[in-house]
Amino acid sequence: MASESSGPPRLEKIRSPHWLGSRLRRWSTPIVFGMVLALSALAGFAFLTRATITPPAPVVGSVHLESVPTGADVSFDGTELGQRTPLTIDGAPVGTRHKIVISMHHYQSYTEEIAIPRTGSSVQVMAHLTSQTGKIAIDSTPAGAQIWINGQPRGTTPTTLVGIDIDSTSAIDLLHKDFGRRTVALKWDAAGTAHVDYRFEQ
Repeated sequence: MASESSGPPRLEKIRSPHWLGSRLRRWSTPIVFGMVLALSALAGFAFLTRATITPPAPVVGSVHLESVPTGADVSFDGTELGQRTPLTIDGAPVGTRHKIVISMHHYQSYTEEIAIPRTGSSVQVMAHLTSQTGKIAIDSTPAGAQIWINGQPRGTTPTTLVGIDIDSTSAIDLLHKDFGRRTVALKWDAAGTAHVDYRFEQ
């Protein structure tokens, strides 16, 4: 029985160009589709990433208050806060307006209207308080006593003195020819007025 030839294997027929084109089209379709899917996924991931890291719009802001001198009382929209400068007020809704009054005994009050920005940034308020001058209504029994304030003569009783520096004037001296000198402490009210009605006695 004749044995099969053990020669080299025969080369396959060279494929036609039409066959190669059909194979390339068959391979390229899923590749292109896969690339489109990958690009879409990347775009979606980038959008979600931007949406995730973008902070939400602020809903409240703050107000920082200072005064010269420090230690002044603060009123916020007519409500006394019970705290003194410097201080920070938190939780004010953005886009709202408020009235701030900063006051201190013997000083003129400072008033300012503020608006809380929609960015939520802090509003800074600096109040330079002006020393308040007062007046003293002075009378004595008997009348005619000389009035001395901080070592300076200021007339005789009865009289009313204005433009007095409240911070430096805590007392006055009354000098009467029949009773000598008397020192009288002053009590200033919130309006910056002090009343003196002194009766000389031996």
